[in-house]
Order: sequence, then C-alpha cells, then structure tokens
Amino acid sequence: MEPKDKWAVRISAAALIVSLVALSVSTWQAWREAERGARMQLTDVLSKAAATRIERMKVAHDPALSTDSKYREDLTGALDDQQDFLLQQAAYLIDQVKVLTNSVEMSDLAYYFSDRGDVIEAETFYKRAVELAPAGHYALIAAENYAEFIFGQHRADDGRKEFDAAISSINAPTNDQDRWDRAWAYRKWGWFEKNVATSPTYAQERFESAKDECNHIVDSDWKQNCVNQLTSEMGSPSAAVAPSPAQQQVAQ
Repeated sequence: MEPKDKWAVRISAAALIVSLVALSVSTWQAWREAERGARMQLTDVLSKAAATRIERMKVAHDPALSTDSKYREDLTGALDDQQDFLLQQAAYLIDQVKVLTNSVEMSDLAYYFSDRGDVIEAETFYKRAVELAPAGHYALIAAENYAEFIFGQHRADDGRKEFDAAISSINAPTNDQDRWDRAWAYRKWGWFEKNVATSPTYAQERFESAKDECNHIVDSDWKQNCVNQLTSEMGSPSAAVAPSPAQQQVAQ
C-alpha cells in the first residue's frame, strides 16, 4: 500500500472514531434531556395527586354538599378517577427517572396508593422508599411509614420488625434530633400496639422506651415537649414525624 493510501486510511479511521464519539455524546445528551423532562413531569404529577387528595377531603367534609348526595357522589367519583390516572402516570414516570427520585416521593406515592386501596402498589413503593432513604433521619421515616402501613394490614409481627428497623437506623443517637426521632417512632409504635394490635403489654413497653429517649434529650424545651406529647397520646399519629421544637421555630 502506498504511503498516501495509508494516510487516507488513517484519516478515514480517525473521522469514523470522531463520528462515533459525537454520536455517543449526542445520544447521551438526548437521553439526559428526556430524563430531566420526565423528572419535571413527575414533580408536576405528584403535586397534582396531592392537590386531588386535598380536594377529595374538602368534598367529603363540605356541609354545602350534604343536601345533595348524588352530586357529592359524582364529584367524589370524578376525583377518584383523576387520582387513579395520576398515580399510574407517576408510577410510570418514576421508572423512567429512578436515579432522580428520593425516598420522600416514594413514601408519598405509596401513601396515595394505599389511600386508594391499592395495597400491592403501596407496599411496592414503601419498600422502594426504604431502599432509597439515606442513613439517619430519612431512613427512620421511610421504615416507620412502611411499618405503619403494615400494621394497618393487620400484620403486627411484620410491623414490629419494620418499626425495630426504623429505630435501629439511628442506632447510636448523637444529638437531640436523633433522640427526638427515636422517641417519636417508639410513641407511634406504642400507639399501633395499643389501638391496632390491641397488645397493651407491647404498647406499654414501647411507651416506656419513648419516655427513656425523651429523658435523654439535653435541651430542656425539647425534653419537655417530647414528654408532653408522649403523655397526651393525642389521636392517631400522622404519617410524618412530628416537627421538633427547632424545626417548629424555623417554620414560624
């Protein structure tokens, strides 16, 4: 082969390599743009799902609709259909942007599915929330939410395992926020033992553990607030961890 032919082959090979690299970069950029687009859609869909649930609650408690049961029923049905559509869309989008989701979103979606009676999808997303949650506070919340769901399915033994896992996610508390989170988790666990599993002995043990965590809180205001909430046992615990005094101050 003549020297000029060798150079022609080299130039052609180099051009091919450059083209392939450019194609790879272009494909990767297009994929990233599509992923970001799906991420934005997911945020929008989850916001709409939250708004739809709020609207449904308003309809259920609106005294103005109490005299027209047919209209209330039709409106509730329409909102339920809208929610089912949004949840299916959210589940699809989450699979498109797995690396861009977080445990809070997974727990929220799980709760919405549970609220609609789809316990299979609910459990799937509660588990995914536990898998995604970073160590510490969010790991405790994710496992705690899953435990509450399981207790609600009357699977007390499994619920106990998840509550234990939640509390163990902060196995060596180093600050008052950690102790607050553990106390709140024990209190919720005790509530479920008392009111769902009807196990007063288990409930009392968990309440005592919660009290012990409260007593180890250093800040006097935090400690008193923790003890007061435990003592009162006011109503059903919500799906979210109660804000600590420091978090309440930030919100004000």
